[in-house]
Amino acid sequence: MSVTELAHKSHTDPSQFRISYEEAVQVLGPDPSIPKDDTLPTLYSKSEIAIIGGGFSGMVAALTCNKINTKQSRDFVIFDKHANFGGTWFANTYPGCASDIPALWYSFSQELNNNWSELRPPQYEMEEYMLQVAQKHGLERHSHFRTVITRAVYSDENSNWTVTARNLATGQRIVHTMAKGNWLHQIN
Repeated sequence: MSVTELAHKSHTDPSQFRISYEEAVQVLGPDPSIPKDDTLPTLYSKSEIAIIGGGFSGMVAALTCNKINTKQSRDFVIFDKHANFGGTWFANTYPGCASDIPALWYSFSQELNNNWSELRPPQYEMEEYMLQVAQKHGLERHSHFRTVITRAVYSDENSNWTVTARNLATGQRIVHTMAKGNWLHQIN
């Protein structure tokens, strides 16, 4: 376990730690859209593990992969529809948005924060913490942001999962295959 200390940059400029209005409308709005551009070549990729979502649960899965520290566990990818880690802490930015429980309970056990500004900190401080942990553990290099999963299919014949996704910025199609399906149950 290590200790994380926040610089509290989020208190100076909370906008750095929030979803943009344009992205919120595209991803969360009343008519969310998934752009499609089939003129772009399909991107094919594979890994041992795929993690859907970069919120707290997705980050815990990724940190667990790093902690297990085997060749298989280090071969993971994170897909998230937003532009950064944080899940609900990135996307929900309404006035007064804050943790409704003590922040310690929202902390990663291997990265405890020792300087929360208050017992139930504001949204932007929670997001700052998550981004700092993601950066410290190199999770960005495993991540595909602004990517939405449109389909997930399990193959009994090959014992693997294939997910189809779209890049929300370009509309490009992505087909990603996981090596074997058994990891899904161990990590999730």
